[in-house]
Amino acid sequence: MTSDLLYVLGVLLVVLAIPALATAYADRRPPLVSLIVMVLGFGLIGWIYSTDPATYALPQLPDALFRVIGYVLHSAASA
Repeated sequence: MTSDLLYVLGVLLVVLAIPALATAYADRRPPLVSLIVMVLGFGLIGWIYSTDPATYALPQLPDALFRVIGYVLHSAASA
């Protein structure tokens, strides 16, 4: 489950860094923070992919996302 969480977190970081990168370029300022966030996201994705390439390939992203959503909802309901 931890691998699923890290995989989804990495994808989320990359997705959130893309608009920040575009905004930084539009404002003509260096996109330092968004680049750091994107590198961290790709680092998480790469690390998890290197541990189990078949389970964490791109087509399996929806499965991992729903496992994480189910885990969060289950842990919130039991708390």
